[in-house]
Amino acid sequence: EQGLKLHRITRHMVNLYAGVQGAKVWRRHLSEHHSKEGAGAEVIVEALERVEEIREQARSRAAG
Repeated sequence: EQGLKLHRITRHMVNLYAGVQGAKVWRRHLSEHHSKEGAGAEVIVEALERVEEIREQARSRAAG
């Protein structure tokens, strides 16, 4: 069974984090990895993890 290519989904998700710290990393990760051979949901999970890392770093600095 063949599903959709990931870029057909992620193109609608690119601006989900607009205005949020880490948005640039989110967009870049999706853009760089969505079209790779065999790309799947892990690309989205990785992008989410990267955004959360950046947001956690910012919280740590603010509390700091």
